Amino acid sequence: MNVLFVCVGNTCRSPMAEAVLRKKLKERNIKTVKARSAGLSATDGKEMNPLAKAVLKENAVSFRGFRAARFNAEAEAWADVIICMTKDLAALIGGKKTTDFSALYGVKEVFDPYGGTIEDYREAFAIIDCACEMLADEISERYKKDKKSNNHAEAKK
Repeated sequence: MNVLFVCVGNTCRSPMAEAVLRKKLKERNIKTVKARSAGLSATDGKEMNPLAKAVLKENAVSFRGFRAARFNAEAEAWADVIICMTKDLAALIGGKKTTDFSALYGVKEVFDPYGGTIEDYREAFAIIDCACEMLADEISERYKKDKKSNNHAEAKK
């Protein structure tokens, strides 16, 4: 399964979501799910915002090697699900595999902290962390069911 997080510039919200989900999947020992991020107006290769980096560090979330990427047809084709930071972004992209955190889990939309204070980034992180926890739990449950189904199929052989 491939999860693509999308925001505008791909330097704040979506890379934080990518890093947070990767950490949560690693903690659950789930290796079959991949996470990436992109931005509708991103400049390819741009570094993550320093305040986003600071908040990830505060929460012991690794983001090594991150570089921004523009949302394009390749990214869209790669993704099994596209999770946008707001309903408006999801509406712009459209399609059956596009949604947003608030629609999935009833959390607040992840407002854009760009240009704001460290507290704005912490607030965005808190929403992302909560939503990614629920997403990782959902993925973990599916993973357990798939593993159980595969074990039953193998036992019948």
